[in-house]
Amino acid sequence: MSATLALPARDDAEAGLGRALLLAFIVESLVLAGLVTMMAAKSAAPPPPPIRIALVAPPAPKPAVTPKPPPKPLPKPTPHPPPKRVVVPPPPRPLPKVVAPKPAPLPPSPVAAPTPPPPPPLPRAVPLPPPPPPAPDPQVKDSYLGRVKAAIQVAVRYPPAARMMGEQGRVEVEFTLKDGVADGVRVLVPGATAAFNAAALAAVKAARMPAPPPALAGKRMSLTLWVEFKLHRDY
Repeated sequence: MSATLALPARDDAEAGLGRALLLAFIVESLVLAGLVTMMAAKSAAPPPPPIRIALVAPPAPKPAVTPKPPPKPLPKPTPHPPPKRVVVPPPPRPLPKVVAPKPAPLPPSPVAAPTPPPPPPLPRAVPLPPPPPPAPDPQVKDSYLGRVKAAIQVAVRYPPAARMMGEQGRVEVEFTLKDGVADGVRVLVPGATAAFNAAALAAVKAARMPAPPPALAGKRMSLTLWVEFKLHRDY
């Protein structure tokens, strides 16, 4: 009995499996057909119209509007304080007069002895001038002046015009002499002609003065001499 009952169940299972396979095939076919129809519709659709771009100038900027300042607030009224009560103090009582005792007179202060004035400053010692150099020996000076006069006479050049006229004379000259150098030559007493004066000055300047002795070295001497013009000498 068990074998007979098992056969119908197997047949039912195979029949259900066949129906499921068939149903799945039908659904898949419908899906494929829908996809093909959609693709064909897309390919046949017309292209979209072209997009036009228009350049529009931007609107002009609006002028800036300056905001008006807010109105000033009205000042608040100042509240007046209530009037103060003025309290008048009573007049002060007069104080009793106090008489101060007179101070006793002070004893006289001792008078200070006058301060003696300071002694006068001692006078500064004034340096004494150096003693004058000892005067040269008169004989030495006279001897030297004789040599100076002889040198001047040797340098005398007799004026040719005076020689031709036979004129003679002498001229007193003054000059300073230091270490054999004559300076400041001038005529004290002129001669008979101007030619004698010029010849006397030229003789003092051209003379070869002798060297002074050691006692007269470095000293400036003022000399006064006669320059003589005589024809009996050979000039």
